[in-house]
Amino acid sequence: MKLVERSIQSIRDSFRRSLPVASLLLLAMTGCQGGGGSGSGQSLESRDLTQKDIAALERLEILWTRNAPEYPREKLELLASKPEAGPWLAKSMTAMSVKAYDNMVRQQVRVRDFMRSEQGRKSFLGRTRTEMEALGGMGQDAIITYLLRDKRAQVREVGIILFENWPEADLFPALEKEYALGDLNSRRAVLLICSERPGSKRSQDLLIKASGDDSWMVRGLAVRPWGASMRVQRDPDAAQKLWAYYERERDSFVRKQTLLAIGELKDSSQVRPLIDLVQTLERQGNRKESRDAIQALEILTGSKPGNSASAWLKWLNG
Repeated sequence: MKLVERSIQSIRDSFRRSLPVASLLLLAMTGCQGGGGSGSGQSLESRDLTQKDIAALERLEILWTRNAPEYPREKLELLASKPEAGPWLAKSMTAMSVKAYDNMVRQQVRVRDFMRSEQGRKSFLGRTRTEMEALGGMGQDAIITYLLRDKRAQVREVGIILFENWPEADLFPALEKEYALGDLNSRRAVLLICSERPGSKRSQDLLIKASGDDSWMVRGLAVRPWGASMRVQRDPDAAQKLWAYYERERDSFVRKQTLLAIGELKDSSQVRPLIDLVQTLERQGNRKESRDAIQALEILTGSKPGNSASAWLKWLNG
C-alpha cells in the first residue's frame, strides 16, 4: 500500500511542478479519492500502477506539453499494455486544461471566443480539447467529474469549453445522465452547454426539463436558452409558451428571465403585450418587475424611449 500511495503522490507532485493556483486547487479537491466538487467520493483512477507506469505517464505529460511527435505512439503503447493508466492521463489533461485557461485569462484573452478561432483550435488548450475527445469515455468522465462538478464557475467553464466540439450523439447521453444524477453545480454547467446548441432538439428537451426544476437558479438559467432554441427552431408558439410559463412562475428572478426571453424572440407582435404588462405593473406599484418588462422591450426593439408605459405608448404610436 505504501508503494501505491507513493506512486499516486508522485503523479500529483509531477502535476504540481507546472500548474498554477487554480489547477492546484482542482487537484487538492479531487485528490486520489476522486469525486470532483460534488462530494460524491467517486474515483476514476486505479491505484494499481507500477513505478514504470507512473514514469510513462509523466513522460506522456511532458511529450504532450512539448507537442512532441512521439506522443501518439507512446500513448497507444501505454494504454494497450496498461488500460488502467487511461483515466490518469485524462485527469492530467483536465489539469493541463485548467492551466492553459488560467494563462489565457491572465493575458486578458476572451477564452470562449478565442477557442472558436483557427488560432484557438491550434493552441495548447485547443489541442488538449481534441485529445480529450480522442480519449472518448475516459475523457468524458474526467471532464464531468473534475470540471463540471466543481464549485467554482471558472473551473466549470473549462469543462464547457472542452465539450464544445463533441458530437451530439456522444455527448448528450452523458449530459442527460449527469443532469439526472448531478448536483446543482453540474446541472448548471449542463444547461450552459445546452445554451451553446440552440438548434439541437436534445438540448431543447433538457432545457424544457430544467424549466421545471426545483431550484430557482436552474429554472432561471434554463428559460432564456429555451426561448433561444424555440427562436432558432422557428417554433410558432414560442411567445405563447413563454407567457404561459411567466404566468405560472412565482420566483421574481425566473420571471425576469422569462420576460427577457420574450424580448429575445425578436417578435414584433410582442411589443404591445409587453407595454400592456408595464401598464398593469405600474398600477400595481410593482416597479421592479415593470423595469424588467421595459428591459425586455429594449431588447426586442433596440429602442429606449423611457421608463414608463406612457413613454412606450408614445413611441409605439409615433
